[in-house]
Amino acid sequence: MIEIKDLNKLYSSAIGDVLAVKNVNLNIKEDDIYGIMGLSGAGKSTLIRLLNRLEEPSSGEILVEGNNILKFNDTELKEYRKKTGMIFQHFNLLQSRDVFGNIAFALEIAGWDKNDIPSRVKELLTLVELEDKERAFPSQLSGGQKQRVAIARALANNPKILLSDEATSALDPKTTKSILDLLKDLQKKLGLTIVLITHQMEVIRSVCNRAAIMDKGEVIEEGSVDRIFSNPRTEMAKEFISHLIPEETEEVDFVKSPGKKIIKLSYIGHTVEKPVISQMVRMFDIDANIVSGSIDKLVTQNVGHLILELSGERQEEALNWIKKEDVEIKVIYNG
Repeated sequence: MIEIKDLNKLYSSAIGDVLAVKNVNLNIKEDDIYGIMGLSGAGKSTLIRLLNRLEEPSSGEILVEGNNILKFNDTELKEYRKKTGMIFQHFNLLQSRDVFGNIAFALEIAGWDKNDIPSRVKELLTLVELEDKERAFPSQLSGGQKQRVAIARALANNPKILLSDEATSALDPKTTKSILDLLKDLQKKLGLTIVLITHQMEVIRSVCNRAAIMDKGEVIEEGSVDRIFSNPRTEMAKEFISHLIPEETEEVDFVKSPGKKIIKLSYIGHTVEKPVISQMVRMFDIDANIVSGSIDKLVTQNVGHLILELSGERQEEALNWIKKEDVEIKVIYNG
């Protein structure tokens, strides 16, 4: 659906050049809810603005359904933008227009017949569950309602792609959940491909099936969300995840005893349901003491984490066996 190849964005200023996006390569599939995460200044917002050419890249390619959008002429770009909706952190609503007028504006500038606009606006209001707010003005709406209006406006021209730039970061946790639930529902109903920029791992966990983590303009980690949660490969990913699941960190208290091991197990999907620990204990006649553990519910499947203290003569055999059960193992302490 969206293929990004060797993408770079260089900004020049009086104090020097800044490479905001550096050699980014991503493949976003149709129907993905794809999260791009990073701290402030990581380059993620610049990247999403490159996807609809609000910014122009310095080099690289952006292919959408096989077409390089960087080669589009003005007419082609206009049509592409009709099919690429975008929602922002601060809603960007017209204060002088009511809810109906804000949504209608997107249809007006797209050249819709004025006789078709009212019925389309009503369809969109139903989609975002704001039928009773048609004549309210932005100043009369809550933050969540404003974002629902912005989402309706972004969907006005039946886009295939929806870009979201920190759309929930100005909202409280309860409202954030309602907006994320709405996006999941809309993705299923409309067959959207959603690219979602955020600095919140909770957002990634709640709605995304795939994700990338950016730092200093580069993608430092990419893959399925369950893989990133079960086996983060970078320190930044580990730090993000530790804020959500602090009890699974390796900073737990334990006694370092000769002949014992402290191990961390990470497992996903069907493995979460299997009694691998009890099987291991029986098969290899070892003791396993649970130090800490958790099961995290993701969009696609569950991810489990356990920290165990092992004792017994056949520990190495047990570890080799459990690796074959699709369980990631890290030895924290080897006594």
